[in-house]
Amino acid sequence: MPSKHTPGPWSWEHRERFVGLPIFAGDDRSRQVAIVDVTNADIGVARADARLIAATPDLLKEHKALIGRVREMSKALRRKGLGGWVDEWLSDGVLSGEAIAKAGGSDAD
Repeated sequence: MPSKHTPGPWSWEHRERFVGLPIFAGDDRSRQVAIVDVTNADIGVARADARLIAATPDLLKEHKALIGRVREMSKALRRKGLGGWVDEWLSDGVLSGEAIAKAGGSDAD
């Protein structure tokens, strides 16, 4: 079983004369979980990368919730004979849970 990621919230900060943008876990920023290297990068791109990485726990949580709701909707529609198109969404990679599996978790976490 894979290890769980460091729980969110995550945040980032820009530090002057620093070779990277640190990503911190927790409201108190007590643990650094990653660093975005800025030595050879456009600072705007590096900041955008840091924002995206810091949002990861929230994005994962929302993605899991969305898949759960779509599956509930699919069950309700199938009962009425209308669920085929939703099943396609769930199996075509968009809402299949593949991204969650890639992140090392399951949609049941």
